[in-house]
Amino acid sequence: MNQQALWDAFYKKQSWQRETTSLPKGSCTGKRILELGCGNGKTLRAILAQEPRAVVAVDFSAQALKQAQETIKDKRVTFVQAEVFALPHELGKFDSILCYYLLNNLSLKEQKKFFSFLNSFLTSSGTLFIEDYAKGDYRENKKSLFKRTFLTKAALTQVLQNYQSTITEHAFTPYKKASATRKIIRAIATQQWFSN
Repeated sequence: MNQQALWDAFYKKQSWQRETTSLPKGSCTGKRILELGCGNGKTLRAILAQEPRAVVAVDFSAQALKQAQETIKDKRVTFVQAEVFALPHELGKFDSILCYYLLNNLSLKEQKKFFSFLNSFLTSSGTLFIEDYAKGDYRENKKSLFKRTFLTKAALTQVLQNYQSTITEHAFTPYKKASATRKIIRAIATQQWFSN
């Protein structure tokens, strides 16, 4: 079964989850936003709470997009089904691009290609917001059919080498009385523009 079919099957069983709470305050206000890997819309809801000008929400899972469209009715949002490397250039430029829990689905080689590809969608003063699973997360030791690359600060620094970035790692126990440690990595990055 390919990754797209796996995600479609996952979202057929998956119900709405809590809204994302880690989006930096004011990061979307008045901006044109591209959210890649929007899933069923839990980060999209947090984006809309910040009053963006417009949002293009992209996912390759038809089932995820269906759930997002059913729960989020907002004229500022355009939903697009596409793989990240097949984004139509007609989408134009964005002030901010959000990639929450998307990078782990790409190999390190694909991640490098991905950030080069994103340059054409980001305005010169635009910002990338990234959040994903870090090396050491409890999911790393679980068997999964999903493609997973657990990120390290060093690897993310390397793939963001053409960006000025701030990268932080966080570890916490997600549930009371749980022994599993959740490890995530966050980055805020802007393109580096060099003058001759």
